[in-house]
Amino acid sequence: MLKFTTIRSCTGCGLGQAFPMPAQPELDAFYRSGAFWDATGNHPAQRAHENVQAQLRVQHCIPHLQGDRPLRVLDIGAGHGCIADWLAKLLPGRIASYGFVELDTQRRAEILEKQPGFAVHAFDGIPTEGQFDLILLNHVLEHVASPPQVITAVTALIAEGGIAYVETPHLDYRFKSDVFPHTYFFSPGVYAQLAIGLPVRSLEGEAFGAWPGDKRGLARQVHRGLSLAFAVAVKLRWQGLQRALDRAIWRYRANPQGIWVRWLITPLRR
Repeated sequence: MLKFTTIRSCTGCGLGQAFPMPAQPELDAFYRSGAFWDATGNHPAQRAHENVQAQLRVQHCIPHLQGDRPLRVLDIGAGHGCIADWLAKLLPGRIASYGFVELDTQRRAEILEKQPGFAVHAFDGIPTEGQFDLILLNHVLEHVASPPQVITAVTALIAEGGIAYVETPHLDYRFKSDVFPHTYFFSPGVYAQLAIGLPVRSLEGEAFGAWPGDKRGLARQVHRGLSLAFAVAVKLRWQGLQRALDRAIWRYRANPQGIWVRWLITPLRR
């Protein structure tokens, strides 16, 4: 349903944009159709990888959560709801509620069946009111028609002392032959420029992770061995080994050339 033919990049900040840019209703219809997750996200290995990423995201946010008050969480683009699982494991007794936005109806129903020990409820889109202590946008901004509009809407929902965690690929056309259906392409510099024009204060903005492809010699053999071992761990449902191998494959440390960018923000109070 979507067709992009060109990626253009700003020579100033580096932001990349796909053309022709569809309107947001077209994008919403695509994701509601299930076509995206059916093509990319239902393989057991991909779901295991998503689970590891969710753990790391929650762990990364914990030091930035002030005080010990009950936390209201909003997960935008929730996927399979792995964030809810890790909130329950890593912040037991701290979560007051978990609201989420997931346009794919099958994924949405799967999340609503979870019983993590706190209230779980779905939103049809980014809510227009309410206050949340932690908002997560994991691989969302590269799928929308207007990232500044989304960030502005999200910022208005962050409670006093709260944060939003944003994660996107890092100019992934550098290392992927097919980046469909990404609409925008980000770098730490792009987020720094966004912060200037938006009502936010940046707490952190960095690239991290490493692309495991295009290896040669011994490194290629090591990568192949790790990937085979990961596939076996997924098949046997050895979750601890899955997490260890996934971290070895993707190397989630901060890295200027990393394949993802994370941006932590809080509202700019006046």
